[in-house]
Amino acid sequence: MLEKEFKLLRELASNLTEATTSHALLPENFDILPGNNSRPYLCTPVQKRNDYINGVFLPSTLHLSSLIVTQTPLPDTVADFWRLVYDHDCFTIVCLDDAQETAGMYPEQNKVMKKGPFSVVQVEADSNREFYMEKKLTLAHGEQNSEKSVTLFCLQTLDMLTNTETLHELVSRVDKIISCADHKVLVHCHDGAGASGVFCSVLNIITGLKLDRTVDIFLTIRELQRVRPQFIQTLDQFKLCYNMVKEYNRDSNVYGNL
Repeated sequence: MLEKEFKLLRELASNLTEATTSHALLPENFDILPGNNSRPYLCTPVQKRNDYINGVFLPSTLHLSSLIVTQTPLPDTVADFWRLVYDHDCFTIVCLDDAQETAGMYPEQNKVMKKGPFSVVQVEADSNREFYMEKKLTLAHGEQNSEKSVTLFCLQTLDMLTNTETLHELVSRVDKIISCADHKVLVHCHDGAGASGVFCSVLNIITGLKLDRTVDIFLTIRELQRVRPQFIQTLDQFKLCYNMVKEYNRDSNVYGNL
């Protein structure tokens, strides 16, 4: 049954056309491309950089465009990443990449990292969790003399993305933020689709369960694939979405019996 649903899901997830991705069809842009109507534009001026970043707005179950997904930046595009955070009020970041891929992207404890017009400082870190860390950052724009507080969730190990219990814990933390806070959540991974697709799909599935006690997994993923067709490309990823429903129900029953 799941195999048939997944096959249909992949058949429906057609790639975006050249016409709808024309802004991204430049020599320096490649791989998974954003649609013109769904990409965030960068506003903060940086010399020799334009308004482009390979990211897309995505709907959460609660809000029309409370999520942004992007690729983990290359060393020479880290400033664009922080432009995205600053320009679109992405005060929560979910990093779904390993430390090697994100080297030079985030500051070390109590050290100032400068990227373009921005200074980023890590002011606090909670490392009591086995699979991910929660860090508090301060993002400052030097010319505008403004500071913004950013919460960063980063993985201790990529194995977390196949562990339903710990993935559910992180998804629940982000779900609470989306339901209470008035800002965007920025999710990034190596290609802006693989790990991010799993996380965002599971997030919307779990949020739907909390709201209605039922959810259509197929349609939830299809809604995200309309913007990012490369989400959920393997049967294992599709099965994980179903297993997360079981984990949510198990967890709910445990707390319900306390």
